[in-house]
Amino acid sequence: MVTSSPVETPFKVLVVDDAPAVRETVKKMLELYPEFQVVGEAADGPEAVAACQTLQPDVVVMDVNLPTVDGIRATAEIVKRSGAAVVMISVEGETEYLRRAMKAGAKDYLVKPFSPDGLAEALRRAAGDRALLERRGTLGKGVAVVGARGGVGASTLALYLALSAGSPEKPSYLVDGDLELGGLELLLDVEPLLTWDEAVQKGWTRQPEKIREGLVEGGEGRVKFLGAPPLPHLADLVDGPQRPEAGRAYVRETLESLYSLGGPVVIDAGRGFREGQLQALEAAQEVVVVTTPGVHAVAAARKVLLVLEEGLGKTGEDLAVAVNRYDPNQPPPWSELEEALGRPVRLRLPVEPLLPVAADEGKPLLLQQRKSRWLEAVEAFAAQTFAEGGDGPEKPRRFLPWRKGGR
Repeated sequence: MVTSSPVETPFKVLVVDDAPAVRETVKKMLELYPEFQVVGEAADGPEAVAACQTLQPDVVVMDVNLPTVDGIRATAEIVKRSGAAVVMISVEGETEYLRRAMKAGAKDYLVKPFSPDGLAEALRRAAGDRALLERRGTLGKGVAVVGARGGVGASTLALYLALSAGSPEKPSYLVDGDLELGGLELLLDVEPLLTWDEAVQKGWTRQPEKIREGLVEGGEGRVKFLGAPPLPHLADLVDGPQRPEAGRAYVRETLESLYSLGGPVVIDAGRGFREGQLQALEAAQEVVVVTTPGVHAVAAARKVLLVLEEGLGKTGEDLAVAVNRYDPNQPPPWSELEEALGRPVRLRLPVEPLLPVAADEGKPLLLQQRKSRWLEAVEAFAAQTFAEGGDGPEKPRRFLPWRKGGR
């Protein structure tokens, strides 16, 4: 049995069972895990619904067989009224009970008897629900960085955003989402302890604490890093035909687990739109599309933006454009560039000659405390992006050609 570390704000739990002995057993189990705090008990359905209104629990442990109003009907009412997550418990293991419980809105179903660890894991999964975490204000923000084409500096920007957003006291999570050819660890000069394929094979994608414990620290403790599979063919274990469970969204599960831990999450989404990358882009609260001022790169960025807008339904508030490596002595005509992209450029990054050297050495400029206009722009963007209640990007402008008479 493994207990969890103390947390600042434990999840509030309501225990519902008509047997006092069962309620006491569940309470004693949860006392082993500081992340959960039992705030009340109930013996039947109406009492449970009323208790949810007054106590506002985050998670309800609900027995199926209750007097007056059974646990399934009570669950439907609780989910509708309070938004609390519900974990059903029962001696009944038949599929029909499970189906009815899930239809009522339950997040999990445990058959008695269950172990303390089994109960804790079920509650963790329920407590990691996005809607619940948003209600508590503890959901970490995810930002995905995608390159319009190779060589525009998307991986570098992802690294520096994560470094800027994290600290040794509260590190950010940096994720290499290029499942086939990722190598973000080279920029950070670390050896990944956990990679995507390992997380899938270990069965950790729905276990936030396991993932957190498996990540290597980098950037002087500012980030925790999840690496790409070491060989291209291993990507198929994550989002391809070799998945342990066909069709399962392992990328989305893993990212939702990271979001549930709170704090910034930065994903280097690489290039292309294989299934895992689409899951990462869809799950992120904001996507940053990186381009350079050249005509071909801008044309590629326009295509990426169209996929994000029309395919994934990302709106103006969900998208940002970063233009990297412009010449500050001869800046591009920003108005024409923004018209070509169909939206404002939120992040303007001038040429920084020291970046390639820092990348080769695995020593980011931010850790060298060097002054840089490029770095200052990234740090300001990170501060705005990850600040609570920060202003979102402006609304996109209408599209006009990048250059008259051209493509």
